[in-house]
Amino acid sequence: MNNSGSNRPDNWVRIFISHKEEDKELAFAARDILESGCTNLRCYVSGSGYSHDWLATIRTELRQADVLLLLFTSPAKQWDWPLYEVGLFTPIDDATPERTIIYLYAGEQRPAPLEHLQGVRVDPANLKTLESFLSRLYKTADITRREPPLHPRIKDRELHARAEKLCAAFMAVAAEPLYPTFRIALEAPREGAVGLCSQSHAIPRTCRIKSITPPTLSIFGFAEPPSNWGEILDAIDEDVCWKGELDGEFIRAASGRVAYPTSSTFRGVEDDRNFRAMITKLERADTRILRIVIAFIPEHTPAIVGGPAFNLLRMATRFQTEVIQRFGGHMAAIETRLGRERTMSVLLGALRNIERESEQLRFSDPATVCSAFSEDNDDRATVSSLFAQWAVVREELVGQSAHGDTAQVEHLLERMRHMNMTFLRMIARRHCELIERDAKKALAGAAS
Repeated sequence: MNNSGSNRPDNWVRIFISHKEEDKELAFAARDILESGCTNLRCYVSGSGYSHDWLATIRTELRQADVLLLLFTSPAKQWDWPLYEVGLFTPIDDATPERTIIYLYAGEQRPAPLEHLQGVRVDPANLKTLESFLSRLYKTADITRREPPLHPRIKDRELHARAEKLCAAFMAVAAEPLYPTFRIALEAPREGAVGLCSQSHAIPRTCRIKSITPPTLSIFGFAEPPSNWGEILDAIDEDVCWKGELDGEFIRAASGRVAYPTSSTFRGVEDDRNFRAMITKLERADTRILRIVIAFIPEHTPAIVGGPAFNLLRMATRFQTEVIQRFGGHMAAIETRLGRERTMSVLLGALRNIERESEQLRFSDPATVCSAFSEDNDDRATVSSLFAQWAVVREELVGQSAHGDTAQVEHLLERMRHMNMTFLRMIARRHCELIERDAKKALAGAAS
C-alpha cells in the first residue's frame, strides 16, 4: 500500500498540519509530539518554511502529503484559509487517489463544513478517543494508507503520554463557546399518569410539558409554555421528517438502546437556525416511562463562512457525502436495517437539510448561483442547464420515494451524482481561481 511516486521525493510519511494563524504555537507543538520517536514521519506546519512563492510551497506540501490534519480550536474564528487548504487537498475526480483528512477539535462544536470527515474530540476528561486515534496513526496503515506502519511497537503508556500532551496544548488555546440549552421535559398524559408503556411506538401527542427552557420557546414561536407535545409538533408544519425519526429513536431508547440525534433537521419559527432533535434521558419505573427529556441541537449558521463560491463548493460536497455516498448503491442494505418507509424518510430528510441551507444562502435562485461564475466562458449557461435538469430529477426522486420504488430511486440518485460531480468540478475550479486572485492582490498591495 506504499503510494510513493512522482509527488513524493522520499519514503517519509507526510502530514500537513492546517491551522489558524493565531494557533501557530499549537500547530508546532502538535508537530513535535507526533514526530517524536518516528524517523519516517515528517509533519509540515502550514505557514512555515515559505520560499519566495508561498502559494507554490503550500501546493507542493499538500500534493506530497499523505494526511491533512486540521486543528479546529473555536467556531468563533474565521476558517476560510484552512478550509481552502482542505479544498486543495481533496480530490475532485474519481481518478485521484483518496487521502485522509482528520480534524482535532475541542468543545462540543465541530466545524460544520467538515462534519462528514473524521473528527477526533480533544477532551481532558476522556483521553481514550485521542489515544485510539494515535494508536491507529502509529500502529496501522488505516490513516496514512502506507505500509509499514509508523511505529507498530509503540507502548500504550507512550500513547497515553502523547494524548495528554496534545490535550494540554489544545486546552491552552481552545476557547469553548457557551450556548443556551434547548430542552423540553415531557411527562405521561394525565390519563396515563402512572407512566408510558415502554412498548409505545411513538411519543404520544398528549404528553404534558413538564418543563421547557426559555430559549426553546423561540424555536417553536411560543411566548408562553405550551401544554402538550402535540402543540410543539404542530408549530413546525413544513419540516416533518424529523418527527418520524424522533419517534424511531424513542423506540430505540425505550428498548434500552442508545438514541441518536435525528438525521433530519427543522428550521425554528423565531430562532431561524436549523435544529436536530435528540432524546437525552428517559426516567423509568419498572416497565413504565415516567419522563422524557428531548434536546434540540442547533446547526451552525452557514452564512458567516466564506463567500458564494466557497459555500457553493461546500453545498455540492455536502450533497456528495451526505446523500450520494450515504444512499447511492446502498438503499437495499439501509432498507434491510431501517425498513422501506424509514429509509425513504431519512433520504428525503438528508436532501432537505442541504436544500434548506441552500435556500438560506439564496442558492435556490439560478441567477444567484450563475453570478458566482465568470462571464468569460460557458459556465453560466452550463449551470442554468444543470438547474433545469436538477429540478426535474429531484421531483421524480420525491415521487418515487413516496411510492417506495427503491430501484427507481437508485437510478435517480445516480443521475443526480453525475450532475453534482459536473457542478462540483466547475465550482472547485472557480473557487481556486478566486482565492488565487485575492492572494495576488494582497501580495501586490503589500509590495507597493
